[in-house]
Amino acid sequence: LDPAWTVMAIWPAPMIYGGPTEVQFHAQSRRNAGASFFVVGRDAAGMKGSMEAVTHTDDDIYNANHARYVLQMSPVLEDKEMSLVSFDKFYYDKTDHE
Repeated sequence: LDPAWTVMAIWPAPMIYGGPTEVQFHAQSRRNAGASFFVVGRDAAGMKGSMEAVTHTDDDIYNANHARYVLQMSPVLEDKEMSLVSFDKFYYDKTDHE
C-alpha cells in the first residue's frame, strides 16, 4: 500500500450493538467518508437477549453472522465504491506478544 494515499484510521462512532441496522449505518458512513473497504467479522452487532425473556434468555438476539449477511445484500455495497472484507473468526495470539 502506498503511504502517500493510504490511511488506516479508527472511525469515531463506537458500536452500540444496535443490530443489523447499525452495521449498515457504520458501513454507509465510512463509505460516504471515502473508505474503500469495510471489515466485518463475527457478531459485529450482536447482543445477548434480555434476562427477563421467557425463552432463550442467554441466546444472542441476532445470529453471529447476521451483520455480514445483511451487508452482503445491502444497497450500501451495490455501487462497488466500497468492498466488504469479511472474516469468520478473529484470533489473538498472546504468546507472540509477551
